[in-house]
Amino acid sequence: LAHYINHYNPKLESDLSVNDIADIHNKKTEIFVNHIANGDISLRIGVDRLIKEVIESGLRLGIATTTSLQNVEALMTSTLGESVLDGFEVICAVDIVKSKKPATDIYKYVLNKMHLSSHECIAFEDSQIGFASATSAGLKTVVTLSEYNKTKFFEGALVVLDHLGD
Repeated sequence: LAHYINHYNPKLESDLSVNDIADIHNKKTEIFVNHIANGDISLRIGVDRLIKEVIESGLRLGIATTTSLQNVEALMTSTLGESVLDGFEVICAVDIVKSKKPATDIYKYVLNKMHLSSHECIAFEDSQIGFASATSAGLKTVVTLSEYNKTKFFEGALVVLDHLGD
């Protein structure tokens, strides 16, 4: 929101303070979590299957996201149950690092915490900003398309898919 205001200069009736922006974000998170609880929002197609298979295979998992930890927890546990979060070594949400995606900070943080190099991992992304962050951090990246990015070109992606399937 601050980035949008600073770069696009919308005409606002009054300036938004840092606290105003935080309040707006908190309200958005509350609405999102309520939609998840009501079953209106779920994981994207195939994500639950992929997570289960990765955990069963003994592979290591980490999350590098620019959403809030509250959103991650609500979305993951609503579909896969409370214990699924135990399958992730690291969950790095929006407030852990200073610079957000497309900066590489969030991926570098997760790689460091897991004591891995980028060449030992694969990232899964669903946005152009996330793809830029992952590839700039040296990660091979699988991209899933959505309404927001289906017209974008992801040069250098490991693979670009409509969904992760069942």
